[in-house]
Amino acid sequence: MSIEFKPNNEIKNPTENIHDEFMQSFDSENIVKNFQSPEVLKNNFYNYVYSNIKFKNNLSYLVYGKDPYEEKDWKEGKKFDFCLTGDVSDWRKYYASIILTEEVENKGVFEMHHRQVKKESKDKLGISGSDFLQKTEEYLNILKENNLIEIKKIQSKVSQFSVASWLIKNNFTFNKDSKNSIQKCFKNNDGNLLLDEKGRPILNDEYELIVMEDRHVISITSSAVFPSKDEYIIRKDFFTDIKYKKLRDKYYKDGTGDNFNKKILIYDGGRRGGNVVNDLVEAGLMPRFILEKEIK
Repeated sequence: MSIEFKPNNEIKNPTENIHDEFMQSFDSENIVKNFQSPEVLKNNFYNYVYSNIKFKNNLSYLVYGKDPYEEKDWKEGKKFDFCLTGDVSDWRKYYASIILTEEVENKGVFEMHHRQVKKESKDKLGISGSDFLQKTEEYLNILKENNLIEIKKIQSKVSQFSVASWLIKNNFTFNKDSKNSIQKCFKNNDGNLLLDEKGRPILNDEYELIVMEDRHVISITSSAVFPSKDEYIIRKDFFTDIKYKKLRDKYYKDGTGDNFNKKILIYDGGRRGGNVVNDLVEAGLMPRFILEKEIK
């Protein structure tokens, strides 16, 4: 299979509900066999296809893999991209994707640094983000049980409210390094989070949510309207305090499309959240929680 990577993520193919079929247990024997003898790819993104499970309407559940690599001041371990797509020739046309990368200096920990389940996945396929995460965990468990990877837990560094809420719903817990951030950002009782009727943490009065637009896509699409990321948690001081003027001038811009007539943050590229997130976290304006879940 020759895979060409294109920047178009529009989904056009007709679909039908595949929830029950998708949630059936994996064939462990086939998972192990395919992992040990993967399909080799020749591109700049991934080295292997470890699994390609077919469903109705040409839908495929793909597990891409990339070997550990080092690049200037950046190095990382083995990478997995779990992807549900209707077009195997274009990895960006996915309904759902979770990317995990093995941490080099934290043995046995895989960081979930990308997770997106599009609205079409739930509406057309009947597959929610929690469903997709469950299958990801099942796949990793099979690899672990057969001594094919060393994995202790999945960890995710989070500044987005909806992502933190989703991880909590799926039995992720905050690690000990997040204790101070939790107490600052969320209403709690002696460190125990107070949750709303939907099971989400409740923001303290000093914080609010802000939309971020991905201005980085201009180099790919030349579009004047930019896709939005889920809302980020930010201190209200950011909008008013004179000492944050330089950060506001750099990242606080007029929105486009659905965000027209309101101010947003801009994502302008960079690894794992981009420069904007790193700068705001460093300034103490945005939290970066670490949530984790053990792979048993």
